[in-house]
Amino acid sequence: MVKLLTSKDKQLISEATQKAEAKTNAHIVTVILPASDTYSHYVMLCGFVLASLIDIYLWNAKIITQFPILLCIQLLTAVLFPLIPGMKSLTLKLLPKKIYQHRAAQMAAEKRLSASKGVNSSKPVLLIFISMAEHYIHIFPNSVIRDKVPDKNWEHMVHQLINSIRSNNLVGGCVQAIEQSSELLI
Repeated sequence: MVKLLTSKDKQLISEATQKAEAKTNAHIVTVILPASDTYSHYVMLCGFVLASLIDIYLWNAKIITQFPILLCIQLLTAVLFPLIPGMKSLTLKLLPKKIYQHRAAQMAAEKRLSASKGVNSSKPVLLIFISMAEHYIHIFPNSVIRDKVPDKNWEHMVHQLINSIRSNNLVGGCVQAIEQSSELLI
């Protein structure tokens, strides 16, 4: 797993969060992930499809015609395919972007539920979710915040966060986003 943040970076984000929470009565959570999923099942599925094509060739060419052997070839290829160097990255390049976006959105929703768990429903909760591999940023305000701050007010903050990530200033962008969110929440 890629290490995105050093302990100093985490401390800067934590301090910014504490300052923002002190200004408002909101609970602010920042989640930064290298990737939202390992996507191993897609790599195995590609291995299974490749093994099926190999099996069809072997069967049509009358090289191997016994079903149990063909099935074993399929299963072994599907299991071993992710272990072949370069196959995972090649398979992930072939996946449609929609799959990445969907998995990142699912992970963001899971993190939002996790952030809201154990917090009073009348307390404002804001999740800033960043998934680097999927190039996905989402700001999740709960219903208490949405009633007072419309969604369009968060767009500017997302664009600034995107620009700071592009300029390799992830931590600075997160700190700035936390500060801006506290200003909106006041």
